[in-house]
Amino acid sequence: MVKLKIGNNEIIVTAKDSSGRVETKTYVVVRKEKMPPKISIEFPNEDKKTLHSKPDETTLKGKITGGVGQVALTIAKHSVNVNKDGSFSTLVSLKPGRNVIDIEVVDTMGNRDKQSWIIYNNRVK
Repeated sequence: MVKLKIGNNEIIVTAKDSSGRVETKTYVVVRKEKMPPKISIEFPNEDKKTLHSKPDETTLKGKITGGVGQVALTIAKHSVNVNKDGSFSTLVSLKPGRNVIDIEVVDTMGNRDKQSWIIYNNRVK
């Protein structure tokens, strides 16, 4: 039995027959994380003054937990930096009316979490 670590595991198998011939093969076995990355959103929490002065944008904040290695985060089709502690913050532009904000995080093993948030901008242009 071989215990696998999360990620790539190189396993080398060597066989020798009764004639003394030796053959070695190398295999790579990938173990995926049991806990894929998870997105937690702190819904925009602007005061009324901020919403009134800048109704066409909002700051989206949150945190990524779990996953393997470095994660790639996209919000509304834009790449967003994730801090070492998993937190992130980004400015999101809003059009008048209903806005669907797609959020996706992928770790180095291909594990992912995907969410869609709806934010309304009640400003009429």
